[in-house]
Amino acid sequence: MARLGTVTIAVDGQLNPSDKAPTLVNNGQFKDKYGSGKSLGPIDKWTNPKLTYKDAGTRIEARALLSPSGVGEIIPIGKLTFKRKLNSIAWFNGGHYIGGSWVAGPSDVQVNADDDSATEFLDVNPAENDSLFDLDIPRFGVPPQYHTCEMYASFVQYVTIKACGSGVQCSADFPWSYRLRIDYDKANNKVDLNDVKTSAIDLPDKPFYKKFGTM
Repeated sequence: MARLGTVTIAVDGQLNPSDKAPTLVNNGQFKDKYGSGKSLGPIDKWTNPKLTYKDAGTRIEARALLSPSGVGEIIPIGKLTFKRKLNSIAWFNGGHYIGGSWVAGPSDVQVNADDDSATEFLDVNPAENDSLFDLDIPRFGVPPQYHTCEMYASFVQYVTIKACGSGVQCSADFPWSYRLRIDYDKANNKVDLNDVKTSAIDLPDKPFYKKFGTM
């Protein structure tokens, strides 16, 4: 596999000022529904009321730095793009709901699923600073009457180049992961866990929370 650059994942700090993804507004900020501002990392609606898209999540920025220097000026826009694969599992109240009735087992399971970003979250013009950018905002939330929710996700991010009509991987895989637990029954500090790391995780096979009302 020929490599045109390296991928890094920013999980804290601030957005890169060179990122021109269409979703960014007001001089490079997240839209209000995603919590506004330029900061990266975990976010929730109880500490940031502007967040309305989901109850909690995290904001990350993937960057591909191309090499050798200057190569971005000769690669057409759209020739390179980011790809992302996802393995994840989630539960509501230690199980899930069908038609309002609680059922044992996870609410969702993804295995090596395509999880590519929509166009609005991508900046794939390599001419500026030999860089590509991809924003992602994994998030979760359920109606409070479900008592708890939890999700665990492990991602692999990489870059492809269009060749012979298809995308050919041209960077190494870069793993990152996200974990979230919310207890809606708590009076305060409802978010028990909200973290993101630049490494893979092993997905649990059992929920952290038990069904409400059980020991």
